[in-house]
Amino acid sequence: MKEFDAYHACCNANYQWLWRLLPSQYETGDSFLWQLKHGTLSIYVEEKKAYTDNLVIQQDLFQNLPWLKNFTLYLKRYHDSRSSEVVGFQNNQGIRCRLTHVQSIPHKHSHEKWQMNRLLYETLALCFSLRSK
Repeated sequence: MKEFDAYHACCNANYQWLWRLLPSQYETGDSFLWQLKHGTLSIYVEEKKAYTDNLVIQQDLFQNLPWLKNFTLYLKRYHDSRSSEVVGFQNNQGIRCRLTHVQSIPHKHSHEKWQMNRLLYETLALCFSLRSK
C-alpha cells in the first residue's frame, strides 16, 4: 500500500509541476519549449478536454550523452483528481511502450511505470528551477 500511495503522490506532484509551468489557458495543438543545459524539453498538447488533457513531453539533446538519452513521454492530466500520469513512452530507439494501470501489471512493469513518472517529476522540477532563475 505504501508503494501505491507514493506512486499517486508522485502523479499528484507532476500535476502541480505542470500547473506551475504551463499557462493557465492553452488549447489542443499548443506547444511549449524550454531550453535546458544539454538540450530542449517540449510539451505538446495533443488533446484538451474538460476533465482530461493528453500531453506529449519530449526531450531532445544537443549531443549523445552516455548518462542521458532522448525520450518522449505520453501522459494524461486529470483535472478532477489533480493528477498527471505517464501512460506511454518512447525511447531513443523509437520503441513506444504503452503503460497500463499500476495495479493490473506485474511488479516489474509497475516499477517501470513508477520510474517513468519519477523521470517526469525530476524533468519538470528541473524546468521549473531553470525558469525561475
